[in-house]
Amino acid sequence: MGFATPSVPHHLRNTGKGPLVYLMGGESLNFEVATFPTLGKKMVRSGSRVEIYDLTDAKTFGPLV
Repeated sequence: MGFATPSVPHHLRNTGKGPLVYLMGGESLNFEVATFPTLGKKMVRSGSRVEIYDLTDAKTFGPLV
């Protein structure tokens, strides 16, 4: 599997009876934002702190230039 960035949300599920081994690589940044449109949520992670927001709560910030 490969997921280019930026990408749509994705997940992996083991539907078999044996163990699933998944090797993952990529950047491990201190700050990350992920959008889950099906759930209507946005996740913001800064270090070990994780916050989840409803997309309907979003407000505009300043003028668009």
